[in-house]
Amino acid sequence: MAAAAARSIPYRWTLAGATALVTGGSKGIGSSPDSGRACTRAPGTRRSWRRHPLLLAAGGARGGGGGCVVNISSVAGSVGMPALAVYSMTKGGMNQLTRSLAAEWAGDGIRVNCVAPGGVKTDICQDETIDPELIKSEMARLPMRRLAEPEEVAATVAFLCMPAASYITGQVVGVDGGRTIS
Repeated sequence: MAAAAARSIPYRWTLAGATALVTGGSKGIGSSPDSGRACTRAPGTRRSWRRHPLLLAAGGARGGGGGCVVNISSVAGSVGMPALAVYSMTKGGMNQLTRSLAAEWAGDGIRVNCVAPGGVKTDICQDETIDPELIKSEMARLPMRRLAEPEEVAATVAFLCMPAASYITGQVVGVDGGRTIS
């Protein structure tokens, strides 16, 4: 909103007073991307809420900024990956859910976005839950030639919760080291 854009730079780049629902990011990327931040995480990753009370209470708060939802998806929702058909299907569905809810809830002052990480350096990469050769072959496809740090994903989530992102809704933001362009 124009009113939000006219606010001071410190106001636009803070999470103070923000209401956000961050879903789906508590396992593969390590600790939840909202840890230590002014976001509230939904219990579990169920998508059964139609109008979450936390977000309804935030609609119209902070000068029209409302609340926000940040779903956590994966690069696998956009690119084909061997042996991950079902996982990829669910992440692709999450991406479309993000777009649909953004269109549906925008009138209530609630923004809905999604962060789609590629490979992230977490314990899951170290304990051979994922084949080390798959990790090496995926890293070879990355223009940046490295996995993301969990904090890099968390920073994107935090940004999407800030007033600075007040005109961003319905987007799937890749944090993938360039995987989707290679």
